[in-house]
Amino acid sequence: MEIFFFLILLLGVALIITFLHKLRQKEALENLDRSDPLDSADDIEFNLPTENDVESFELTTESLHVSEHSPEEATGISKAEDALVNETSIKEDGIEEALTEEIPKTLNWLQEAKLFRDKNQFDDSLSLCLEQLPKIQAFKQLLITYRALIKQQLAKKQDAAQTLEDLYRVAVVADLYRSETTFLDEHPNAEFARKLLRTLKTDYLQTGYAELSTLIKSDIKLLIQTWGEPQQHTHANHLDYSTSDESRSSL
Repeated sequence: MEIFFFLILLLGVALIITFLHKLRQKEALENLDRSDPLDSADDIEFNLPTENDVESFELTTESLHVSEHSPEEATGISKAEDALVNETSIKEDGIEEALTEEIPKTLNWLQEAKLFRDKNQFDDSLSLCLEQLPKIQAFKQLLITYRALIKQQLAKKQDAAQTLEDLYRVAVVADLYRSETTFLDEHPNAEFARKLLRTLKTDYLQTGYAELSTLIKSDIKLLIQTWGEPQQHTHANHLDYSTSDESRSSL
């Protein structure tokens, strides 16, 4: 055990001696560098440019693109260039905007109908919905469009009686398709539904509103304000319309 500690001690002494030796060598080299004389001015070569070199580096108004115009003319040119840049930017923006408008987004008919309504293009919205009859969503979208039109007419203090009548007729025809199970099977095409909307005479007092499921509270409130309370509430297929049979057979 003592031998082991003695060997470790010898190893430590050897490492210390080696470190001190290297340290002295480094200090000797640094002292040698400091003692070297500086180069004299005679030993330094100055490479002065020749006459040809000066000519090759001669600056001209052409190489630097220096404007030969007066300050006033230069200002005018600068403004003209700015105007041209602005005009080009405006044209590019206009082209980009036009291209954006020309590229239609892929919309289904429900989204297109809403888009028309949002732009107050109610006739276009109605026409689009009529093409989708007799889908129940087409009836619902017709009602939504009529509601928006009535709202606008009332806001402008215009007569909305005809629009309200059209809305009520849509609700009655929609009930025919919903409540009479064989009606849709017998008349599946859109043309028949469109003709029925034009020719079927409704009777609010005998039909009422409670059984017409596509009407909402605001519709009912407006119906009562305009025509009063009905005598009864029934589904459309329970009524004996004076022209309903004639309409069904002739359309």
